[in-house]
Amino acid sequence: MTIKQKNVISKSRDKDNPYAIFKGIGPFGDTEVRVLKAYQKPALENENNYARWFIAVKSDYTYDRYDLGDSYINDCVRGLELTFASDQFKENYWYDFNDLQQRAGFFVKVSQRED
Repeated sequence: MTIKQKNVISKSRDKDNPYAIFKGIGPFGDTEVRVLKAYQKPALENENNYARWFIAVKSDYTYDRYDLGDSYINDCVRGLELTFASDQFKENYWYDFNDLQQRAGFFVKVSQRED
């Protein structure tokens, strides 16, 4: 059975109202990534090594400001921890979450997942 999906996080959001927030120590020090938009539905992202999100990123190198731009999913959240997920983010990745997590290499706070 094939599940038809749509991308419910395809509309851009402001950095103060992100779909998800990832935090941790990355290559540029203390890093925070806010997901503001996804360009593809999750099933297509999982097949595309160049799938990208529109993000706001803040690190030790951005002097406590956010830089906005597109980033490959695999690059922007690897090694970070998902600390916030909006209802839309959860809905978008409900069926593909484990695949996304494994491919992109991020961690999930225990309080975010209900098993």
